[in-house]
Amino acid sequence: MTKKILTYSRGVTLLGGGPATVDMISAAISLAPNLVCADGGANHLDGTELIPSAIIGDLDSVNDFAGWQRRLGSRLIKVEEQESTDFEKCLKRLDAPFFIGVGFLGGRQDHGLAAMHTLIGDARPIVLVGPDDVAFAPHREVRLSLPIGDRVSIFPLSNVKAVGGIGLKWPVDGLKMQAGDQIGTSNEAVSTPQLFSFDRAGAIVFLDPDRLAEALQAQGALFQPAI
Repeated sequence: MTKKILTYSRGVTLLGGGPATVDMISAAISLAPNLVCADGGANHLDGTELIPSAIIGDLDSVNDFAGWQRRLGSRLIKVEEQESTDFEKCLKRLDAPFFIGVGFLGGRQDHGLAAMHTLIGDARPIVLVGPDDVAFAPHREVRLSLPIGDRVSIFPLSNVKAVGGIGLKWPVDGLKMQAGDQIGTSNEAVSTPQLFSFDRAGAIVFLDPDRLAEALQAQGALFQPAI
């Protein structure tokens, strides 16, 4: 087991190299104020005043390596092994109450799938933010308070069985889902609250991109919203 080398008392925004706008980064930092870059995610900060507390990865995609080395010193953390993604390298070396990943969805589909696969194996509250979605992997009962008509999509990456399903247009209680067979995309909220869970980790829940706070709350993350 990899020893975590950086510990934070508040949430961490992890910035990856995929699509990430200034608004997406700002929204994440407003809830998770500690910024850490996964390798080339640091390139999103070129020309801004944002300074991450650390950059972690194999560092082969960082544009201004020398500049970041001067600024961060030992917090420019190179991980040589190539058996894990930069997203995984970061999560293995960070301890925080929750994480928001920006720049891991909406680009290369294999990278997005790899990031979602990582969520299934990590029970901490983690939400990925992309241009069109927020995504998380439930490891506990999901409790949402979304407006009527909001999207609640469920996609299984492994075999799971849904338990409950209050507040959803199409019932999911007892529904067995698996990739290549039954899935639960494009469900929607019809009453409040929306409650459901799964018999094991393996499903990804997708919400609309402006539902970041709700996705965190659904996983029990405690945060102080920006005023």
